[in-house]
Amino acid sequence: MGGSQSALQERDALKDPELVSKKVADLKHQGERMSKALFTRLDEVGAECQKALADSESWNNSHVAAAVFFRLASVSELLDSLMLKFCGPETLPSQTKLGEQLISSLLERIEKLEESNVKLEKMCLDNKASCTELTKLRGLEKKILELQSNLSSVTEDMSSSQKKIHHLEQSTSIIPELEDKLKTVTTEMEACRIESKIQKDKIKSLQTLALDSASLGSQLKKMKSKHKALKQQMLTIKDEKDTASLLFAKKISSLEKLGKILNKDPSQAGAKPKLKMMDDNVHEQILSLQMKVDLLQRHQVGFTVKLPNHIRISRNTQVRNLLQVINNNGYCFEPYSGHFVAPYNGLYCFCIKLEGDVNHNFTICLMSRKVHKEAVKEYEIPISINSPISGLCVLYLFAQERVFVNIATSLFPVILKNAFTFSGWSIGFE
Repeated sequence: MGGSQSALQERDALKDPELVSKKVADLKHQGERMSKALFTRLDEVGAECQKALADSESWNNSHVAAAVFFRLASVSELLDSLMLKFCGPETLPSQTKLGEQLISSLLERIEKLEESNVKLEKMCLDNKASCTELTKLRGLEKKILELQSNLSSVTEDMSSSQKKIHHLEQSTSIIPELEDKLKTVTTEMEACRIESKIQKDKIKSLQTLALDSASLGSQLKKMKSKHKALKQQMLTIKDEKDTASLLFAKKISSLEKLGKILNKDPSQAGAKPKLKMMDDNVHEQILSLQMKVDLLQRHQVGFTVKLPNHIRISRNTQVRNLLQVINNNGYCFEPYSGHFVAPYNGLYCFCIKLEGDVNHNFTICLMSRKVHKEAVKEYEIPISINSPISGLCVLYLFAQERVFVNIATSLFPVILKNAFTFSGWSIGFE
């Protein structure tokens, strides 16, 4: 009953033109406001529906979106007709009932549209999530394709590596044989190196011997010529000695005869001064011959000295103070000074010999010094590493002339491990 009464009241109210016009104005105002909002929403929903239709990959989602789109189109048409009927200048009161029906129908459709819109928004969100997942899946698919391509390249590399490993395994089987050959070659190379070193040492020794031989050859020629001259001189002196001996014997016999005559005949006393003069002359000749004989009978002199083994020699080392005497024939070598003093004028030969290895290069010098004069370098021997060497030198010395040996080193000290000997002897005197 209450419902029928309200309906009757509404019908009575519709009969009043003022109420109808007021209600129509309210409906018109409400329809304009709702139409504006609805048009804005329709544009947004239409854009979203088109995007959903474009991005949708599910038939159900696209079907629902199309249905919502058509519903929105029908609502738009109804709204347009509503605006024409209720918002136009020629609207009549008789059209109010129809307007109410249309409005109620419109409201129902708007409610359905809102429900559909909510579903559409949910579907759009689901679609966005699906699109995001689809994008991720596509990215994963790309990564899977890349991994597959990488896997194929890795497979190719593995096959190539397997081939190389197989080749290396085949090569590895040859390694023991190659090691044996390498050991054999290394042993042969070491033997060749040792043999080469021995040959080099022999070549150096031969070169040293060749130099010494050349030096000895020239010195031997000088000695031969000097020996020949000395031999000739000795023969001459011997002849003079024989002649003087004969003369001396003859003069002695003559003097004996004269003595006998003088003892028998005193009248020959004036002949004594003459005999005395002859006797003095003969005595001088005898003394001269005696000196020559003494010169020929002079003893040969010689010496041999050495340095201690494992000695360290620097630039300030006085070598002549370290020499140890082995032999000193004639006592012409002075141990306290390290000098050889020539007893007479004549030829003397000196020998320097070094055995073993040295750690640095240096030079051995043979020095001579006359009385009250500076020392002079007479001969030098350059010594190099790993080269045993010796040298000979023949000098003409005056009496009291001194000869000694000196070692000239560089900035580094020299260590002599084995024997260093210095010797000399006389060849002939004047």
